[in-house]
Amino acid sequence: MNLEVKLQMKMQQKLIMTPNLQLAIKLLQLTKLELKEVLDQNLLENPVLEVIPDNEIEDPSTDSADDKKQDSLFEKNPSATSELAEIYPDKIPETKADEQFKWEEIDEFLREEYDYGYFPKEQKEAVIFENLTRECKSLFDVLYEQLLFSKLDTQQQKLGLLIIGNVDDNGYLNATVDEIATLEAVPAETVEQVLKVIQSFDPPGVAARNLKECMFLQLEQLYPDQEIARLIVENHLDDVERSNFLVICQDLDIPLETVNEAMEIILSLEPKPGRKYSLDEVRYIIPDVIITKVDDEYLVLLNDDGIPRLRISNLYLNILKNRSKSNEGTRDYIEKKLNSAKWLIRSIEQRQQTLYKVSKSILKFQRDFFDKGISYLKPLVLRDVAEDIEMHESTVSRVSTNKYMHTPRGVFELKYFFHSGLSSTYGEDISSLRIKELIKNMIHQENQQKPLSDKKIANMLYQQGIKIARRTVAKYREELKILPSNRRKKVMTR
Repeated sequence: MNLEVKLQMKMQQKLIMTPNLQLAIKLLQLTKLELKEVLDQNLLENPVLEVIPDNEIEDPSTDSADDKKQDSLFEKNPSATSELAEIYPDKIPETKADEQFKWEEIDEFLREEYDYGYFPKEQKEAVIFENLTRECKSLFDVLYEQLLFSKLDTQQQKLGLLIIGNVDDNGYLNATVDEIATLEAVPAETVEQVLKVIQSFDPPGVAARNLKECMFLQLEQLYPDQEIARLIVENHLDDVERSNFLVICQDLDIPLETVNEAMEIILSLEPKPGRKYSLDEVRYIIPDVIITKVDDEYLVLLNDDGIPRLRISNLYLNILKNRSKSNEGTRDYIEKKLNSAKWLIRSIEQRQQTLYKVSKSILKFQRDFFDKGISYLKPLVLRDVAEDIEMHESTVSRVSTNKYMHTPRGVFELKYFFHSGLSSTYGEDISSLRIKELIKNMIHQENQQKPLSDKKIANMLYQQGIKIARRTVAKYREELKILPSNRRKKVMTR
């Protein structure tokens, strides 16, 4: 077999995504905060871009209806466009030949008219929600403060600080007594004594090593006289989880009424004592779209508040115009930045227009939901909206990711309106969200002594004209975080 190295030419066709097209696709799936960060970064890196001052932005409330339809989120600079045409008549709006996504397609898209809506001037001053919150102490801070005021000596406080440092967010001790004793080279009995002191701190049950100890500590502090509850926690915690109250009665030789009284106390205990001091970051949802009702019609408004309005700077256009005062390297740099700025502005406009069209289509499909509530929510998939607005499903998916819509019925993620459905005996498909709501209401109204099984719920739904399997009911019940019937059962005394 002969081996040789040679050059060979091959012609083939393939789809290439240019950097500009990649940018346009990336911007579709950005949240409002991420979009602002991208714009701020481009303002730092691209000197051709500048922000339109607020005093140069006209109040939309004074515009006519036709003018509003032609308003763009990112206002253009008419003088800049005309000067560009004079300087580079053969380059606007065309780009390099290797760019697959041509400007003519964008221009044709941008020439379509859409009523983006606006916020009245008096609504522009938003409330800063962060100023309304109070600073919360962490569980470590709470325990450390109590440690400082305890009667422990310096060495014991050092051990106490080490113990507190190993308490997780749920309030449980993650390290063993032997590990702490070995680390500090002290007897395990000394660590155990300090641990007992910390376990007496607030919140009750803190620094426990397991659930049983956590409940014991709470019973000691909150219910010191409840001996039956202590016996149940010590010997029958598994039966409590399975609601086997009759087994507890037989083993402890006590009446069912006494068990029920003890169970009320046990169920009032906190299995995660550190939960109320959780420092989960407070996140506020700023809707990207606002649906408001005027008379009998709904208006779709894009929330562009906080997003800088961009335009091309006249300063750099003048530099390009005065060829005698600028060298070739400067002109090449400005041309490159100018092309990048055009793509960014038009990509943002395309993003906003796509978001508007998707929101408008959702409003059309889910009009009954906005009028009557969740019971009238219809099954909807990405393909339905994609066909309605004549775009690809992937585009609809990207633009609806992490976007929120404020409606008269609350704030919902755009993805909330996309879900499957089940067939019914009367011809129409039923939304899975509506079925979950029906299941939740059935379980809420059930007899706790005879809770509804998944099979029984499926039969009840079939009687209402909804064809659903038992395993589907079980799936929806688990998604609603509802226990099965054998664990919902509550034994009552006569």
